Amino acid sequence: ESMALQAKICRLFADLIPDGTSADAEEPSGWIRDCIGFMELHATEGISVQQVAEFAGVHRSYFSGVFAAQVGMPPLKYIQKIRMEKAQRLLAETDATVTEIAFSLGYPNLYTFTRAFKSYFDLSPLAVRAKRGREAKDG
Repeated sequence: ESMALQAKICRLFADLIPDGTSADAEEPSGWIRDCIGFMELHATEGISVQQVAEFAGVHRSYFSGVFAAQVGMPPLKYIQKIRMEKAQRLLAETDATVTEIAFSLGYPNLYTFTRAFKSYFDLSPLAVRAKRGREAKDG
């Protein structure tokens, strides 16, 4: 509900900005950048592509196509990338447990997070954490 309101407010502001020239293939990059910012802000809340499309005020399939064409990956993969990079950073830079990190990134449980992490990095979260420990001893 609050995201829908936020999306409407952003569309209202976007409508106030005068259009420069006629729309061409490069035109959506401004709103795609806005969507990327929205995704980065809300990725840990377990947002869906549908919610990002609603934020942009466009249909999900249109959003997915334009996003993939401009960013080079589908929006769902981009959301996953944000979450995985943050997970990697948290494992390397904090003493939070893997379970705490999983929940902080919006995963419903440790198993789902561990499976997603291992699929993305080909390493388990504990292996990444252990690697950090070895580097600290060597350094």
